[in-house]
Amino acid sequence: MHAGKERHSQSRRSRRTAGTSPPGLDPAHERALNDALRRSLGTPEYVRYGWIWLSPGVASLSTSEKLDILRAVANFESFSTESDPRGVHESGAVDVAGRNLLWFIQRSAPRTIRDADNAEARWRSITIMCREEC
Repeated sequence: MHAGKERHSQSRRSRRTAGTSPPGLDPAHERALNDALRRSLGTPEYVRYGWIWLSPGVASLSTSEKLDILRAVANFESFSTESDPRGVHESGAVDVAGRNLLWFIQRSAPRTIRDADNAEARWRSITIMCREEC
């Protein structure tokens, strides 16, 4: 039975095309969840929405520099159809104090097969890194 579930899961993934949301996930809802995490950066509220991962280059900066970076990402609104083709606000780039930084949001794997199409049941994480660390 486990192999059947795994095969079913793999076939669902193979039907998706690159750059599209999984079936059942409304891009507007995805965008709202991503924006909630991103906008909560630098506040105690972020723990309600997901995790923050800082690359070694960002983590080694002073606390005030990290707060400036978190605020810049939280306030980022320069999304375009070219930089955000799916319209879900999942990545961007900011310049802070002469540093070029990239950020992106990822969703966790579903906890159960029933959660596969439930955006609320997935944790989000945002990764922030210096461009030269890519």
